[in-house]
Amino acid sequence: MEGRISALRFDEQNHLRGITLADHTVLLFPPHVGEQLRDKLQVGTTVQATALKRSLREGEAAADNVPRLLTESLTINGVKFVTR
Repeated sequence: MEGRISALRFDEQNHLRGITLADHTVLLFPPHVGEQLRDKLQVGTTVQATALKRSLREGEAAADNVPRLLTESLTINGVKFVTR
């Protein structure tokens, strides 16, 4: 998939945990990946990604139909990063 970053997603400790693309798809990754790529992941940047659909866990509910995907790799400005 490919898309333009429309928002960065942070957790309660201000760790970068994912990005939202212009089509509202959410790409999630571990906090150490967010720290390593934080300077490269900017709103407006186009990225390519490979990702797996994230299933809801027991007791978890989604308030919307936005796809949330677990990122396996991100390509930013032609450079591929493995994010697993």
